[in-house]
Amino acid sequence: MKRKLALIMMLFCSGCAHVLLTVVNATDKPIKNVQIKMNKEVTVVSEMAAGEKHQQSLKVVAPIDINIDYEDLEGHQFYTSSPQSLKPGDGGSLSLSVTAVGTLEAVRIP
Repeated sequence: MKRKLALIMMLFCSGCAHVLLTVVNATDKPIKNVQIKMNKEVTVVSEMAAGEKHQQSLKVVAPIDINIDYEDLEGHQFYTSSPQSLKPGDGGSLSLSVTAVGTLEAVRIP
């Protein structure tokens, strides 16, 4: 039974699009408590040095809105929303840069 379920899941997801998500700390200082929120899923990165990148692969089976919350070293909290959302069938890569003014810049490569 487990083998059949695994086979069905593999066949179902073989048509799923994948997007490589890259989050870049484009500030000149470390940021901490970085929460990458994608609908109901949250990835937490405890700290990112200036210029550091975090990458993960996403299966896009439903629309995905991305928000990134983080703190600077002084404890100020920032809440950002990506100007780019992902839709089923999207592939390629999406790079989100956290800027010094507390916004996100997006670069999408299909």
